[in-house]
Amino acid sequence: MMIVVPVEDCNNKIMATHFGRANYYVLFIVEAGVIKDEKCIENPRYRGAKPGEYFAEMGADIIIISVSSGIGRKAIQELRSRGVRILQVDARNAVEAVEKFLRGNAREYTGDGCSGQRY
Repeated sequence: MMIVVPVEDCNNKIMATHFGRANYYVLFIVEAGVIKDEKCIENPRYRGAKPGEYFAEMGADIIIISVSSGIGRKAIQELRSRGVRILQVDARNAVEAVEKFLRGNAREYTGDGCSGQRY
């Protein structure tokens, strides 16, 4: 399973305050409940791609955002239309977020998303 977490940087992997405006994303490959691999990549927006569409096309299974994060309506629609789950976790960094998810401490994102305002 591929899990994507938006982060501010690749070193500390601090979770970003907005999905689409994150500087980077950490992609985790999880097998049998264990993190097998992780890779930090630059926001595809910098190359002209929309993050929601990009990760849906990559085959992401789950997007994890912080409980205090935002995510745009278009990204939500794109991700959900392709079967990608959007979860929220109360965590400071990406590794902690995935570990909490694996322990069952994540919840489905039920919000409508933000309308494109700047953060």
